[in-house]
Amino acid sequence: MAARMPITSRGGHDRPRSNGADEMQPRTTIRISLAALFAAAALLAAPSVALAAYTPPAIKVAVVRSAVSKYWLDKYNRGVDPYVREDAVTTYLQGRGWDVTQIPDSALDNLNTLRQYDVVVLQTVFAMTPQASRNMVTYVGEGGGVVNLMASPRVAPDYAGTEFGDHWFAILGNNAWEWGPLSEAYQMTFIDDMGPFNFHTTPVAGTSILTGAQAILQARGYSSSDMNMWRDAGSATYPNRYAWIELAKEVGSNTNVKRFMNLVPDTQPSQSGASYKSKDYPGTHSGASYAEYLNGRAVYFGFFGTEMLPNMNWYGLGSQPTKTSGVPQGEVFGAWMESAIAWAGTPTGAVGAIIRDGRTYAVCDVYGDGIYANQYTQNFGNVAVQGTLYFRVYDPSGRKVHEAVRYKICVEPGASHRYTQRYITSRLADGVYRVEVEYVTTYPSYGRHYVESLYVRRSAGTDLRTAYDAARTRGAYAADPRVVRYAGADRYGTALAIADAGGGYPRPGGSVVIASGGAGADALVAAGIAAAVDAPVVLTEQA
Repeated sequence: MAARMPITSRGGHDRPRSNGADEMQPRTTIRISLAALFAAAALLAAPSVALAAYTPPAIKVAVVRSAVSKYWLDKYNRGVDPYVREDAVTTYLQGRGWDVTQIPDSALDNLNTLRQYDVVVLQTVFAMTPQASRNMVTYVGEGGGVVNLMASPRVAPDYAGTEFGDHWFAILGNNAWEWGPLSEAYQMTFIDDMGPFNFHTTPVAGTSILTGAQAILQARGYSSSDMNMWRDAGSATYPNRYAWIELAKEVGSNTNVKRFMNLVPDTQPSQSGASYKSKDYPGTHSGASYAEYLNGRAVYFGFFGTEMLPNMNWYGLGSQPTKTSGVPQGEVFGAWMESAIAWAGTPTGAVGAIIRDGRTYAVCDVYGDGIYANQYTQNFGNVAVQGTLYFRVYDPSGRKVHEAVRYKICVEPGASHRYTQRYITSRLADGVYRVEVEYVTTYPSYGRHYVESLYVRRSAGTDLRTAYDAARTRGAYAADPRVVRYAGADRYGTALAIADAGGGYPRPGGSVVIASGGAGADALVAAGIAAAVDAPVVLTEQA
């Protein structure tokens, strides 16, 4: 058995070697030898300075080696060893001059550890604890970068104790949360995973990551004229179980996220949604995208590409293909990956505001014996939300006589879903009933309550729509680091906090406007005076 060189961190300490099943097979030695021969041939064909010509940016990169993914995949006999790809990515980047460290996934449970790196690369980090997932979202929001090379993270290990129940889409109730909390950072609408089948990718012109990938290839002496890539479903001799994609799409109104690679299906997938190409989702799909998320950046690849790397040598499925331009396809994917890491690790200060705007309304038919309604959910934001849906009826005395509750209602951006509701009695009383519908966002948890209401009488008619209830709606719906919230214990404290933020009160040689905090009209009028003299408004309890 040929020895494998240990993976070395920046500090020179040996990292754990893979103990995966793939490493114990005789074909592993053959695969490594082929990769070495291929790399040597590529170097001979290219200029002698090919690999050294490109200098990566001075950023710290962490590649996660996921023991919890190995545990979960082995537990359910998935036949995948994540260490193989994670080690290959680390080795590739180290060989290309990147400042890269391989870290155990247990490090993700410590937010301060994550903060030591500019970019975290997730390659088949199939499983991730809920705490680690939340930390990753926080890390990106604070200004970190994440690059997802497919399937990261799909499950929360042992969360439900079943193979299906551990999946994030089951935990959070919708495919929009395919990759758990990190789905929000990617800002894609995830639909379904499918394969194996033949497909190819094409670049999106004018995108930053395409420009970066082309520059990397050119610096290494390769042509950048053909940035396309392809995968096939394999054959009976070499079945390619990694020719799968995650069908996803960008939200058209979300300017935070941009596609930089298209994916074009060439055959029908043999499993999962086999009719999608001709019926549900025809044509070109998103192959990869990049997004600003609050202060950080996220890159999402929707297909398995690591097997294309030169040191993976197509992962035993045959020799590494060379494109018609004479460039090995592994070099093309490597350049795409490196460009994505460089983009994610060098934020420019741009901010990706996140809008979590789940709403509900109802259309009611009111007859003599009751109130019948179709209740709808909507999402005017740019990321998916999950919440609790309420339908309530109050009688003319103000007493709540009916409440229906639905939990874990997820709404994707731009989507609308319908639920049937009814309050039936022998005869509605005389007087005015109030119908109230509410959507309370529970994940991410930030206290948003959206309420609409409608006042009706017995036999009022049909197609009566609820209206926005400003008095009962509360909680912010946007997360934007450019917006700073000032608050005190009450209205008087809040006024002082705002005055302090504006430079204090009074300013030297300046003025302060005092208004009663008990009368809203006084403060409203005072605001105009304060603006005219550039002074803060301070509320008092005395008129």
